[in-house]
Amino acid sequence: PELVLVYNDAYRRVLGAKHPGALGRPGLEVWSDIRTDVEPMFDQIRAGGPPIFAEDARFVMVRAAGDGDAAGAGEDAYFTFGLGAVRDEDGTIVAFLNPAAETTGRVLAERRLAAANQALEVERGRLATVFQQAPSFLAVLRGRDHVFALANDAYYQLVGRRDLIGRAVFDALPEVRGQGFEALLDGVLDTGVPFVGREMPVLIERTAGQRAEQRYVDLIYMPLVEADGARVGIIAHGTDVTDHVLARRE
Repeated sequence: PELVLVYNDAYRRVLGAKHPGALGRPGLEVWSDIRTDVEPMFDQIRAGGPPIFAEDARFVMVRAAGDGDAAGAGEDAYFTFGLGAVRDEDGTIVAFLNPAAETTGRVLAERRLAAANQALEVERGRLATVFQQAPSFLAVLRGRDHVFALANDAYYQLVGRRDLIGRAVFDALPEVRGQGFEALLDGVLDTGVPFVGREMPVLIERTAGQRAEQRYVDLIYMPLVEADGARVGIIAHGTDVTDHVLARRE
């Protein structure tokens, strides 16, 4: 009836500084800091209720105090545990079995990861806004086929409103084939050396079905490098300088 606490070595980690004084003492005295949480569980089972199972249950526990009182500061702790009755031959409850695994480290790590992911998503959203609104054209091409992964508004102004994302650059912009850009892109991906071009001419069909226009661009092709050093794509960045070139010629 006193719920005298007897435990194995693994349970000592749960008790913290309350061990060894907790051994053989009434359990609700040892856990006086969480008594209001756990006492109803024992009462429920004594009243004929079913065993209890909880996953990642939160308790504010005092484990720094050596005598189990409230002298120490409470800390959040999480447990996956069961609580069931041990009965004798006539069905009388003589003990309770409480297998428990502390999950505090995992729960807190998952929360930190979730918070970090949330912060990362916020930052990605900010970067996406900057990317889309940048005055210079920007595009990200991935893989050997140079597939569009991203393109900002300025890039669409250069090439016209057409389907780009998920398509290889020379499939999405077939009129650009044969103008020398294939070799430039392949070279940057193969060597990792950026390419810088000034006032490069390019014929672009900016409106579907209409004649391709002669445009001039300042552009940079930079390798897109993963954390392990692998080159996985190209970042295309530049400016449409057609008006500047034509004005100078005039």
